[in-house]
Amino acid sequence: MPASTSPNAKRPAEAPVINEEADRILGRIILRYGGVTFAQLFLMTFAMAPINMKGSPVFKWHQAIDVLSILLVFIPFLLGISKLFAARLRIGRDLVERGVWRQAIAALDPFEGFTQRFLDGSGEAHYLLSKAYAGAGEKAKAERARQFVLKHRAGVWADKLRDPAPIAIGALKTALRQEKSAEKTVTGVKGKRKRRF
Repeated sequence: MPASTSPNAKRPAEAPVINEEADRILGRIILRYGGVTFAQLFLMTFAMAPINMKGSPVFKWHQAIDVLSILLVFIPFLLGISKLFAARLRIGRDLVERGVWRQAIAALDPFEGFTQRFLDGSGEAHYLLSKAYAGAGEKAKAERARQFVLKHRAGVWADKLRDPAPIAIGALKTALRQEKSAEKTVTGVKGKRKRRF
């Protein structure tokens, strides 16, 4: 494969892009939950106007109804965000496993946002980001993601990063290839690998 078409090839002055299939999956989630949220906001605009007018039969309850309407809008919005980031984590995990570093970074990078870090409760996304950045040769960013896990997400992912003798990326790729060839030998099945997303 020519270097210019490699999935890990850097494109100057451009953010990395996830592959088209991953973009479709994420796009469907955004359309589904974003569409519901937009429709609710549109309907609430018309439904809440008469409720908040003085003299309406339900005006005395307008504050409680306003709070309830806000909750009704935010529930699908927050659910959509949760689904979107869960899909990003799944996609990123698969891409790191396959060693497609730039696409993995594009999938997992939103977890780096200051307001999105809480969505990485276990630290797995930052663990995967540290691996992807290291694989892409961005040592400073890899170390920043690693330090976030070590300082703020105690648990299995932090323990994996604390290992005094981390496995080199090349050795990890070799181990994965050997494991896959062993699986093929055991099952006797050859052919294309099924896509996960």
